Formats: sequence, C-alpha cells, structure tokens
Amino acid sequence: MLNRISYKRLVPVIDLGTAFRVDDAGSAVGDAGRAVVVGPGRPCLACWGHIDPHALRIEALPAEERESQIEEGYIEGANGVQPSVIACP
Repeated sequence: MLNRISYKRLVPVIDLGTAFRVDDAGSAVGDAGRAVVVGPGRPCLACWGHIDPHALRIEALPAEERESQIEEGYIEGANGVQPSVIACP
C-alpha cells in the first residue's frame, strides 16, 4: 500500500528494517538493519527484493482457504510464529 501511494502521490517513503538472530535459549546472537528510500525515480520495494509476492498471496488468503492449502501441501511454514513490530506514521 505504501509503495503504491508513494508513486501515485509523488511522496517518498523511508523503509527501515531490522532483524535479530537468537539462539535456542532466546539470547540475541546477531542483528542487522537496512534503510531504503522508495519513491518517484527510485526502485520500489518489490524491485529492491523486500516484498515477497508469494508471502503476500498467502497473507491475503481467507483463513479457511489458507488452512485448506496448508493441508493440501501447497503452503509450508505459513503458521509459524514470527514476531514483528510495524510502525506506519
């Protein structure tokens, strides 16, 4: 959504991302971060490789259809717990 608004309204978006690696005991063992400016004249988030179209498709499925595709073997790992923090001012 932000990607589309950025190009349609000619407004830049600053996309920030962080990742933390933890060991089996839950202790942080590594981290990484990135900052990407998206907007007119610049690559979009999909072009940068930060949007996974397959993951978007899975997330957009109604719960019943998603569960059906998981049971049929079309989707793997979609129900794993993945904590995230999202800010969209």
